[in-house]
Amino acid sequence: MVFTFASVVEGHGEVKAVPILLQRIIRSLDPQLVVVTPPSLRCSRGSLLKKGGLEQQVEAAARLARPGGAVLVLADSDDDCPRDKAPPWAQRARKVRPDLPVRFVLAEREYEAWFLEAAPSLRGVEGLPDNLARPEGPADRIRGAKEWLGDRMSASYREPLHQPPLTRRFSLTLARRAGSFNKCYRDVVSAVREIVLEQPLDDQDLCAVACAARCDLSRLPSGGEFDPWAGLERFLLTGTWELSPDQQWFTFTRLREGIARWSIEEEPRHNGLWRAFRSLFLELCGTQPPARCLARDQEAVWIRDYQPHRDEYLELMREIDSETQYEDSGRGG
Repeated sequence: MVFTFASVVEGHGEVKAVPILLQRIIRSLDPQLVVVTPPSLRCSRGSLLKKGGLEQQVEAAARLARPGGAVLVLADSDDDCPRDKAPPWAQRARKVRPDLPVRFVLAEREYEAWFLEAAPSLRGVEGLPDNLARPEGPADRIRGAKEWLGDRMSASYREPLHQPPLTRRFSLTLARRAGSFNKCYRDVVSAVREIVLEQPLDDQDLCAVACAARCDLSRLPSGGEFDPWAGLERFLLTGTWELSPDQQWFTFTRLREGIARWSIEEEPRHNGLWRAFRSLFLELCGTQPPARCLARDQEAVWIRDYQPHRDEYLELMREIDSETQYEDSGRGG
């Protein structure tokens, strides 16, 4: 099956960058999907805001997408709050072509803020330093993301020149810490799922989900919250887990529950979160969760339904993990 995913953007660099981004996100669903992503239609924010401007652009993109395709409209929020401004715009966009999956996303501040959230995955790319780290605090709320990148490059940052190669390389998984990028990722995936039905989980993946369910993080004492992103970032960059056994279990469980708002069952099977989840299953399958977090009802299900076939599922998981073409290694595409 071949379909077209058209897009409307605000900036010059995004005309080429957003089709690359769409291809990368869609590959995380299924590398075998064949999707045409033509250069984005560009429209200034002023033209989008004027009466009928958004509707005109969606209609033009829908003609490119044709029946069976999809449309993404992406703009920068600048000083506006995406959570306040995006919903009415999204409603207007969907009304234009209810026969197609149409998605509207406001990047908080600007597109480049997503690069900042995934900064470690861009080390050595386009003149960025080998020790590049993400800024402190929520990166997508920093003013001047373009200037932040330019200050750390060997040459000035230029949107048309740098957006496409940085889009090819930044970690989609790490960027999902940014709320607006996580929405963009989930909107693209949901649009594709309206067109192409995804296959259910295989037995070895269901086994991994059941294994992680044995750990109940709600049993942790108050103040015992664990942030899994640091360990996940390290794994995606190096392929190793530098966490204690308990921290591995906490990360495994948080991935199952939904580190980026979707449970692991809802996540595309070829993305970085599934790569991390399968890796932790292979590490932890033969161990017990921390005693203080043991969910006894789920432990009983594990013992009854999965433990008798554990070795078979482990062998299948190793084979699937080694053969899967994960879109996001943490070092870009």
